[in-house]
Amino acid sequence: MARSKKSRPSEDLMGESSPGIGHNGAPGSLGVNGAEKLAEYISRVENLEEQKREIAGDISDLMKEIKGQGFDLKAVKRIIRERKRDAAEVDEENAIFDLYMSALRQVSE
Repeated sequence: MARSKKSRPSEDLMGESSPGIGHNGAPGSLGVNGAEKLAEYISRVENLEEQKREIAGDISDLMKEIKGQGFDLKAVKRIIRERKRDAAEVDEENAIFDLYMSALRQVSE
């Protein structure tokens, strides 16, 4: 039979040590401080989710503007995606692609 792990204090986002659930780690007993802390965390997540929705809307509006200026959105999105990637990884992928294309050209000739 597997041994159960003892509850250990965890660190919150600020690096502060806090006990497990509630003041003594017992399930179902958050205590006043635990309930307040939980409410703060939930509020922070909700605020971040709202900011994320707003940013997504801003990006969508910008993409519409880019398209309105006659740019190809598929190409623009690919450029954005590629610029996020590691240069060495992109170079390696391009080298393999070029090798495969060269081999295919030789076969079709």
